Amino acid sequence: MNTRAATPDFCFLSIFAALDKDARKLISNPEQAGGQADQNGSNGQATRKRSVAGIVALLLVVAGVAASSHNIASTRLVYLVNGSGESLRLTIDGGEEFELAATSKTEITLPEGLHQWQILEPEAVASKGKFDLRTGIFERFFSSPMYVLDPSATTITVWEEALYSAVASDAEVTHQLFLGATFYKFDDIDFRLEQFPGSIKASGSATRTRVEPFLYEPAQVIRFVANDLSSEQQLTFCERHLRLTPRDEELIAAYGQFAVQALAYQRLHGFLKAGCGRRPIEIPWHRRYQSAALRVNKVDELFSEYDELVELFPDDGAAFYLRGRIEPHGPLAEEYFNRSIAADSSNPYPYYAKCHQLVSLARYEEAFVAATRAIELNPDQQDMENILHRVRLALEQYDELEREQRQLISESPLAATAHFRLMGILAAQNRLAEMRQTHDEFVLAVHNEIPLDPHDLVISSERYLAYCNRDYEKMMELTLQLRNPLSKSNLMLEALVARGMHKELTESDLIERPPAQRGFVRLYIVMIHELQRNMDESLANLNQAMDDFRKGTPETQQIARTVGDFSDEQIYERLSAISMSATERLAVNIVVASRTHGETRQKLLNSCRLLNFSPRFPSHTVNRMIELLESES
Repeated sequence: MNTRAATPDFCFLSIFAALDKDARKLISNPEQAGGQADQNGSNGQATRKRSVAGIVALLLVVAGVAASSHNIASTRLVYLVNGSGESLRLTIDGGEEFELAATSKTEITLPEGLHQWQILEPEAVASKGKFDLRTGIFERFFSSPMYVLDPSATTITVWEEALYSAVASDAEVTHQLFLGATFYKFDDIDFRLEQFPGSIKASGSATRTRVEPFLYEPAQVIRFVANDLSSEQQLTFCERHLRLTPRDEELIAAYGQFAVQALAYQRLHGFLKAGCGRRPIEIPWHRRYQSAALRVNKVDELFSEYDELVELFPDDGAAFYLRGRIEPHGPLAEEYFNRSIAADSSNPYPYYAKCHQLVSLARYEEAFVAATRAIELNPDQQDMENILHRVRLALEQYDELEREQRQLISESPLAATAHFRLMGILAAQNRLAEMRQTHDEFVLAVHNEIPLDPHDLVISSERYLAYCNRDYEKMMELTLQLRNPLSKSNLMLEALVARGMHKELTESDLIERPPAQRGFVRLYIVMIHELQRNMDESLANLNQAMDDFRKGTPETQQIARTVGDFSDEQIYERLSAISMSATERLAVNIVVASRTHGETRQKLLNSCRLLNFSPRFPSHTVNRMIELLESES
């Protein structure tokens, strides 16, 4: 390394030598310089003395510069970061080992040169690589680089530039995210791992830069920055982290969402399938894998895999739960869930699954017991908390629910989940003025704390308010302002259906959706035609929906077989035996009710009344359908 540094130091010496006229003569032609001194006598001696003094002074300067350069070169500060949820053990240049905790950083100093790193543990990301700290002589003195080493390539690092103005009160900040590399070099950084100050001293407008790795829980990071990343970056980030922390349920959910948004179903299925062999059985991983397999039409393969899993692990409650989860016949699915509970009563998932089944059949008291037990076993699982809230809403526990949500909001005005739940509780009681007030208070809190609102919180809240007020035009306008493309697509469809604008729904809005999902969307279109008394169009869309269902999941295939005969007096019972969500059953039952009569219609309508408890889409459309069919009975 010292040898390499000699050449730039010599070049630097030449530059300095050029500043002294007499010294330049001595270096370029020492004999000629000496001859002139002899001929000129004392003047020559004086000149020679001055030149020697100049050279000595220059050499001292150069020596100081060289020493300073060597000192800089030998102590380069490097930020070693680990953005994953798992600790890393690694070495630099095969020497000292470093233990880097999850989502943490440390500072190390290294000499300039080419270095090697190697991850020793965990084996899932065991790898090695190189990074180059070499710089030129001028760069050492006239730049301030910042080095970030991220061996597992799991960290998102943000670079920001703030423009301070004498006119504006707040600095204008632009940013860029870096992801995927193991080593970064950032030039001329003013604030390292620090926030920008509120103001700076400057004669006019001025810019400042900062760099900071996001060292928080991976799921939290990706949710926050998702809109700034490409689909490829989103998926890559999740995959790298899931190799290290496959039990991160929130991250698994995010990965599934991003893959669906990018229509990367095959990639999702392949990645998840590769991890299904880990033991013990990782239920959240398998749940996502099952959903992905259904999206790529691997139904037969899925049944054989989980039949085999039950045979291999006859005492493992997780195997029975997962097999029951893909079972289209409701009573048989419930049997699997009960066997899962018998094998392991501490597993919350079969209780959660039973709760979903019971809610779809409007058996809310039983569902409440199952949901409560699931929450007791896993109090931090958001999906389980959500289903319990829905059950309590169906049971009309309005006063208790309202007190709980208002307490949460008083403690944290930005508690978005509590806010939207409170909005729903008020909407269910038609307390729309109080709903507006709640919305306004939430908007104020968001604007005070997160002016940029990266999660579309304000828009989503106002959109919900517009739906409850049946202001569908406003609902559509707000939907167009959403930034999340997946949410925007789904919610625009809701807005169009709610407004009865079926003609605005084109085949392109439907074709990229999985067949099962596409079929349920067509059922909403059937409702629109029914309400507008376009019976031919209604029948045509119903037939299309059944065609989609035949290409879909085992559950929707069973729906298509059942709905094919409206004269069947047992059609209500047969539909009740099919596993489906409450929202799906609501759509199926109301459409079938429009084509049946007598006692069968009344059973289906009673089911729809009980299931239509949530003041969200498609509650208004379903209520109009119920009123129409009752008037015809």
